[in-house]
Amino acid sequence: MKKVKLVLVILISIFSLIIFLQNTEPVDTKILFYTFTMPRIALLVLMSLLGFVSGAILVYIYTGSKKEKLK
Repeated sequence: MKKVKLVLVILISIFSLIIFLQNTEPVDTKILFYTFTMPRIALLVLMSLLGFVSGAILVYIYTGSKKEKLK
């Protein structure tokens, strides 16, 4: 099972890297009242990190609440 997880992490990392490197052109990004011009790769990396951190926080909250119920 550990080998399957490792292979999946490596494949997802390679596919993400390919997608990131293919998207380098500038793009306008609107956040509330501000407009930013940044490379699309930066936007993809930021959104990927935001999704990862959000998922990690939710897992921490969910598993933390289970541990409190067990006590």
